[in-house]
Amino acid sequence: MEPGSLFSPGRPALIVPLTGTNQVELRGQISRIPQVADLVEWRLDLLRDYHNPAYLREIVEAVAPVIKLPWLATCRSVAQGGGSRMVPTHQFETMKMLVKAGASALDIEDDFSLATEALAYARDRGVVSVFSRHYFAAAEAESMDSERIYNWLATAHERGAQVAKLALTITSARHLLEVFTAMENYYRDTAGQRLFLVAGMGKIGTASRLVGGVFGNCATFAALAGANPSAPGQVTASLQAEVLSALGKEES
Repeated sequence: MEPGSLFSPGRPALIVPLTGTNQVELRGQISRIPQVADLVEWRLDLLRDYHNPAYLREIVEAVAPVIKLPWLATCRSVAQGGGSRMVPTHQFETMKMLVKAGASALDIEDDFSLATEALAYARDRGVVSVFSRHYFAAAEAESMDSERIYNWLATAHERGAQVAKLALTITSARHLLEVFTAMENYYRDTAGQRLFLVAGMGKIGTASRLVGGVFGNCATFAALAGANPSAPGQVTASLQAEVLSALGKEES
């Protein structure tokens, strides 16, 4: 699948995460996916019995066909800010299973020990690779100034990512400006040809989610009604859709 069929630079696709811990919760969330959503992210790592391969196959076979929108497959370890404690080989096999089940895009964390293999697998299977990095700790996140953010985006694309995704905790207006500066510069220097998503975590970081498209973001994540956000700083899908509408996404 061509990235452009899912994402457009500067016109953020609205992604809603599925965070259910079992099949009943997942089906309930799927029934509440709003019409304004463009994609779904399935956080398989949040399943209660993620460690059971037979259970995973069963739930994927039952749930995947019910998701009617294109979906992003995510299976993130605890060390990567996710919920699973899978060993890398099990994590990779789970990612492959999700692709075979119909995922349109695959999230690959850049510190995943099998990231190179996962990028190659996504390319060979024709799914969009979303190469991710998360900085949850404020001190570590604050070290990511505009130059480092720019360089990380460039490196992610050079490694073969089709979408470079950086999420970091933002605790000050100064840091928010650094983030926006990096986004604007990268968007300009690449003429919008390299897809990226920079998402702020925390209250101040919410601004990057709401208006990131102005600076080149190709997507934004927003929580389903009645579901917990999958990351700090997410607003509801309805609010995010209103902001995107106000910024003229539907007119582009």
